[in-house]
Amino acid sequence: LFNLSMLLNGGRMSESEARVREVLPLVTRMGDRQQTILAVALLAQIAAGTGRPKRAGRLWGAIEVEEARAPVGQWETQRDRFAQVILAHTGPEFEFGRAEGRHLSLDEAVDCALEKVR
Repeated sequence: LFNLSMLLNGGRMSESEARVREVLPLVTRMGDRQQTILAVALLAQIAAGTGRPKRAGRLWGAIEVEEARAPVGQWETQRDRFAQVILAHTGPEFEFGRAEGRHLSLDEAVDCALEKVR
């Protein structure tokens, strides 16, 4: 996922989104909680950067709940970078989505992240 993050930082949003959506089911099936959260965060960042604040908020809210449940390992070293980018897009739609996301389990957040983009 690190390489995908580099693609994203290079402005290749649609390619990054497609690749993260391919990887997310794999890391989820492997039970890799840290990589699952990172993938969901990447999709939240992409949603925020492509004008989908409600989706970004929903994914971010679910991550916040999962963080509160238990430490996530190295995610903590990357979290602030994601938060800075994602939270720059706050507003009513983002906050509505964030409130919804706080009621999701990590598995439900993955399902949401993999939903067809509208």
